[in-house]
Order: sequence, then C-alpha cells, then structure tokens
Amino acid sequence: NQPQTYPKDVFALTDVVDMALNISNYDKETKKRTIVKKFQAAPELKLNKDKIIQVLINLIRNAVQATPDKGEITVLVTQNQEHALIQIADNGCGIPPEHLDQIWQPFFSTKGEEGTGLGLEICKRIIEGHHGRIYCESKVGVGTTFTVELPLETPAA
Repeated sequence: NQPQTYPKDVFALTDVVDMALNISNYDKETKKRTIVKKFQAAPELKLNKDKIIQVLINLIRNAVQATPDKGEITVLVTQNQEHALIQIADNGCGIPPEHLDQIWQPFFSTKGEEGTGLGLEICKRIIEGHHGRIYCESKVGVGTTFTVELPLETPAA
C-alpha cells in the first residue's frame, strides 16, 4: 500500500500557511482565538498547495476546538538542514497520553457527534504523500503541538 503522491509545484511555505490562516479566519470560532504567526524561515518547497492547506485548516480547526474563547494558537514556520517545519501549538485542554497513539486511527474522535475521526488520518496520509511526517506532543491542561515536517528536497522516486 504505497502512500499517494501528489502533483507538485514550488511554493513559499509561508504563503501556503497564510492562505490556510486566511481561510480559517472565515470561521467565527477561529476569530475568537488569538493566532500568533511566527515565520522564522520561508522555505520554498515542491508541494500540492491545496492538500497542504487542507492539512493546515484541519490542524487549526482542531486547535480552535481544543481551546476556550480567547485561547491562543501559535503557527510557527521554521526549517532545519533537511526539513521545513510547521508547528501548530495551542494552549487548550491537551490530549490524554492514552489517546495520543489513537488520534491517527480512522474514526477515532474525542469530539463525540462533532467529529468523524477522519481528519488526522487524512492529514497523515497527505503529509506522507509529500515524503514528510506529522507528529503530536501534548500535555493535558497545558496544550498540544502538531508538527508537520516536509523535506526541503523532494526525494527521487
């Protein structure tokens, strides 16, 4: 079962993150949060812009749902030698340690009727289709950080 790969063009990652944030701002719940943008790098990557925007909107929506009104969500773009990194961190309720492994499984949701449990599984599939990885660190009562790691160079097929 090969991960799906997507047709890709080169985009500045900060532009793609800005697009996702602009779309997210149409949501009235998102407007009640403080979004802190920290762009420490502006790597240019080959990626499927629409798919990456879909991932970011999903992660932002999750952060909004995990935080109270006036909660804070930080969106960081940075890079190391091999990867561009996008971190979406919130100061929300956090994810219990026993759920951290399950959040990537299809149909797992902590949102009751609200959630389909497909969001993170789809995010993971999209990021893996870009030869990247996505992971999560969380502390109950402190908050959650999702990190998307995308290779600066697309590996040869």
